[in-house]
Amino acid sequence: MDHNAGVSYSRWIVRFMVAVLSVLLTLVSVEFVLAFLAPIPQAREVTRYFIPDAHTGYRLEPYTDDSNRFGHRDDEVEIDKEPDVYRILVLGDSFSAGTGVERDEAYPQLLETLLDRAASVPVEVVNSGVGGAG
Repeated sequence: MDHNAGVSYSRWIVRFMVAVLSVLLTLVSVEFVLAFLAPIPQAREVTRYFIPDAHTGYRLEPYTDDSNRFGHRDDEVEIDKEPDVYRILVLGDSFSAGTGVERDEAYPQLLETLLDRAASVPVEVVNSGVGGAG
């Protein structure tokens, strides 16, 4: 292997790495621009009524599409719970929120029903899933 072949190979590697890094930098830049300009995901949830939220970026508007006053797809939940009630908070994406199914068919509601039947104390499962968050 002569010296010129080694230099040519090194230049090819450098050019290849510059091209790869340029593509990656471009993709990351586009991702940030799109996240800033269009924070609502282009998913099934786009048909729902979203409003900005300081903690999650967006959430369902209260009292729309089976949502409560907090914009979660659940029954009304009081902040202060009864002392003898166990409360479970479900966080997640559209799977937790129950996108594509009736509210009572979402797994947090089904979990609440199953636990309430099996437990010796009342169980409350709070569905705080936000579609498109995952």
